[in-house]
Amino acid sequence: MTVAAHGPDGRRANFSNFSPEYVDIAAPGCAIDQTSRQGASVKNFGTSVAAAFVSFTAALIRSLGEENPNAIKNRLIASSRYVPKLDGLVAAAGILDPVKAVSVYEDVVEKSDKGAAWLTGRWKRPNFVNLCSDRDELEANRIRKITVLPQDPSRLRVLYENDDHRVRPFFCSPAGTGIVIDQITGGTATVPWSELFDFVPGMRLT
Repeated sequence: MTVAAHGPDGRRANFSNFSPEYVDIAAPGCAIDQTSRQGASVKNFGTSVAAAFVSFTAALIRSLGEENPNAIKNRLIASSRYVPKLDGLVAAAGILDPVKAVSVYEDVVEKSDKGAAWLTGRWKRPNFVNLCSDRDELEANRIRKITVLPQDPSRLRVLYENDDHRVRPFFCSPAGTGIVIDQITGGTATVPWSELFDFVPGMRLT
């Protein structure tokens, strides 16, 4: 993976390279607390600092049972937090989200209400879904992320794994009512598109 650095506001750090094709994800790289060789507390900046966060998260995913490097890479990209200002700068247009990345056993729904707890469980869907009103059916097992665009709630940003096993985004208008989840805590919850911010399916590891 190729990692860019971002600052506290999620924007690309001015010292970091960028590319929508060759830079995969952004991670914290500004004023990161570290210890110098002399034992002093210092704040470091750089993409080398950012890459360490991504490597650590990749190792956590590996420890949970996923051994395929491409699957780990796709998981890091799919679980990243979408940041519109990174569109055109980073392939994932997102920043590293370690908590979602390691939630490999269950699907995770984050509501647009930031005070609401995440929902975890299993997405109730057929093998092929009519997710978009302006596209053909999609293979559900290839959907890696669904985000309702904060700047345009009538549009979805979908990350989809293509035949080349690369995750690519596309945009569409939503179909249906939203996401239905069999919650891990019991019961079924329907999250309408108007309340959804982000949905990341699990990796179906056993």
